Amino acid sequence: MLWKAFGWESAQPFLAADERSVDPAVPAGHVVLIDEIDKADSDLPNSLLEVLAQRSFRVEPLAQPIGGPQVQPPLIVITTNEERELPAAFLRRCIVLTQQPDPGMSYRDWLVRRGAAHFAELPATSPTASPRRAELIAAVILEKAAEQLVSDRQQVSQLNLPPPGLAEYLDLLYALHELFPGQTGAQQQWLGRLSAYGYLKHGVVAGQSGVSQTRAPIDGLAEPPAERG
Repeated sequence: MLWKAFGWESAQPFLAADERSVDPAVPAGHVVLIDEIDKADSDLPNSLLEVLAQRSFRVEPLAQPIGGPQVQPPLIVITTNEERELPAAFLRRCIVLTQQPDPGMSYRDWLVRRGAAHFAELPATSPTASPRRAELIAAVILEKAAEQLVSDRQQVSQLNLPPPGLAEYLDLLYALHELFPGQTGAQQQWLGRLSAYGYLKHGVVAGQSGVSQTRAPIDGLAEPPAERG
């Protein structure tokens, strides 16, 4: 990806056929996503700093460097799960955005707002509407899923277990959306059961029924239909 960002034309012959651009024009700019950099080799952040400072790097098949001072630097978006600390010199050169609740807003309301950003209902004439968002999740599902996550966070934190967060919340909503698109009733029925596995990933804790993956339906929601043998 960096090769394409720093040397679009020179990268084309080395790409798979389905990755080559059908437009001969060089893009006006590039956005590069480096996901979960904390899981990469420990020397990657410092190596990346050198590449960005020089705006160039070398690739074995070519004698000349890729890029150069004349290249417009790409916008690089980097994510981390903070499983490993990143070098201080690297962080100083980044704009750091953390996913934290807004001041004065409860964690539950913050989750609902984030869920609404992914699944909130849009008018059919909205310029941001898309087929992917044609089937949406009702507000009651967003709220109940958030309330259950807040409850689970409080209980597992007391046991020094990793608490669920925004990622688990969105994963649950996506699961409900994919399994029962546009079916609020079915989503209500399965919210309690799926959240137990989506939020409580540590399984059953001895003597702690409150954080067990086997639990009663969420208050206010119907019980899932019985499975057929």
